[in-house]
Amino acid sequence: MELVDEAKSWEMTPFLLNSRVKGKAGGVSCHNLVIGIFEGLGIQLPFESPKGSGGVGDQTKLANISKFLSQYDCFAQLDDSERPRPGDLVSFRTKTGEYHVGLMLPLVSAGSLRFIHCIKPWGVTVSTLKDPTYGGRLISTWMLKHESEWS
Repeated sequence: MELVDEAKSWEMTPFLLNSRVKGKAGGVSCHNLVIGIFEGLGIQLPFESPKGSGGVGDQTKLANISKFLSQYDCFAQLDDSERPRPGDLVSFRTKTGEYHVGLMLPLVSAGSLRFIHCIKPWGVTVSTLKDPTYGGRLISTWMLKHESEWS
């Protein structure tokens, strides 16, 4: 299954903290959405989402996604000058001070950098990096390494 097909199969899934169940009757958090998309593509990531992730205002429990991902050899952080590509993880610091993560999708038109993510109250949705909520708040971009490169 292609990245876009798998990602779009999660659309209409509502937000539900610490859950990973696809569909209108299910629920998913932003971290678990990314894990679920990779699983749907047959890629088993060597971790689960950070404990306590996704709680509004729960900054002491909420992991800094960059620090979390740097612990694992399956991702490589991209240089700030590199443009995110389809399949890359993007992490943000939101207006409420939380950390948020999404997965980049292919371009549909020139300059339209889209990503899929899950956020209250909309659930799984597609946004662009031009959206003021996210565009100026990008913290880091991470590329999934080929499985043969994982330790």
